[in-house]
Amino acid sequence: MTAIVDATFGMGSTHIVCQDYARISTNPANVYGIVADGCSKSPDTDTGARLLTLAAEQYFQTFPEADVDMRYITGQAFQAARMFKMHAQSVDATLLCIRVQEECGFLRARATVVGDGYVVARHRQSQHLLVYEISFPSGYPFYGSYLLQKGRFESLLTEGEYGLTRLVKESTIAPDGTWKECPTPVVRENGKSTSISVSWDFSSETFDLVSVFTDGAGSFFDISNNRREHVPHQKILHELSAYKRFIGQFVQRRFSRFLKDAEKRGWVHDDDISVATVYMESALAEEVKVNGNA
Repeated sequence: MTAIVDATFGMGSTHIVCQDYARISTNPANVYGIVADGCSKSPDTDTGARLLTLAAEQYFQTFPEADVDMRYITGQAFQAARMFKMHAQSVDATLLCIRVQEECGFLRARATVVGDGYVVARHRQSQHLLVYEISFPSGYPFYGSYLLQKGRFESLLTEGEYGLTRLVKESTIAPDGTWKECPTPVVRENGKSTSISVSWDFSSETFDLVSVFTDGAGSFFDISNNRREHVPHQKILHELSAYKRFIGQFVQRRFSRFLKDAEKRGWVHDDDISVATVYMESALAEEVKVNGNA
């Protein structure tokens, strides 16, 4: 079976430098997509997000079957930052990735999120999108850098009413763009009792498309007609997932087309945004290719 991957990133209207970054591997034996989003309140996180992404890529290439080890990945990024005498908080960045492996005759795409953002998976038969929104009510998301700064981590755990509590909301989006939210959000406990990361597995038997988006997908506003109204993230994710073909830079093409359409509508996105998407072909599609009927 074949997995096809692409990724892209873009700067938000309120930023003067892009703090998002993305990398992919198209190696059939080790397919992955990685995106990162640097914290705007910390110094030099545009560079830090890139270092964190490159450290994650190095880790995936060295340990292709291992689970994500944020202490190791962040430690590598921090060592690189220290070489350039950058601040310890320069590697304050969220990290979202998809890794693909074979499992029981199918492909498995594991989406892992450290921090906030969105995970999107498309049901192969119904074409409905399953969406997980990961957020932090306190405004402080998990960063891998907290693992290297115990005192800072402990103080943030109890900051305000929510500390570092992670909130996960679930939505489904129909092919026509209508959506509904799960009535009860899934609340995951704070970092004292759970991993700093959260993961979901998607089998190619059930799903054909898996994406991770940084939280910039939720920063779109309609400013037409002298108004400023928030555009629901479900609408943005639906349109950004409306791929026509999975050839070459398919994510970049969809992203560019969407931004042109958004501009015509009077939509702007305040925050940087990045996305990585994996498309998993069905076993039937593979059989058609082998038999020469494509």
